[in-house]
Amino acid sequence: LRDLNKRIPETNITAEDSTRIPWYHANRMLSFYAPGWCGEIRDVIFSDNGSVTVVFRVTIRGSDGEAHRESTGTVSSSDTSIEDPVAAAEEIAFCRACARFGLGLYLYQK
Repeated sequence: LRDLNKRIPETNITAEDSTRIPWYHANRMLSFYAPGWCGEIRDVIFSDNGSVTVVFRVTIRGSDGEAHRESTGTVSSSDTSIEDPVAAAEEIAFCRACARFGLGLYLYQK
């Protein structure tokens, strides 16, 4: 878990948003530092105001047991720049759950 708190190379941070890493880099880094990790969607909530919220859980297995972190991601389904609102909300929730383990957490301080 300590390795997940290391700084992420700047080349892995999205240019348009310097406060997050793309999900595929987070996935790759988890696979490197925490082999055997798993993730699951715990809930998908469609609200009356048109937003979609996904609850995502990341589980890391270690020699002394499992550790879980959950987080949410919410997007507006009326946002025309988003092709798949559920997938976009899942990406946000996944990256936030990873940050709860320390992966890229420092980016949220900007």
